Amino acid sequence: MRATTRAPRREGFVADERGAVSVEYVVVLLLVALVGLAAWQSYQQTIEDDANAQYRTFGYPG
Repeated sequence: MRATTRAPRREGFVADERGAVSVEYVVVLLLVALVGLAAWQSYQQTIEDDANAQYRTFGYPG
């Protein structure tokens, strides 16, 4: 007969991996959303600064 060595079984909360993939997807989604929001705000500020520079140069329309 051959002796086999088994790894100890994890029990309880540590062994329960149900939903772990969903949580990982949510974390990645939140990180992408935060990066997107930061990029959008930076883009908005750049557009606003450029528009103000144009208004200072050429005056406000109207």
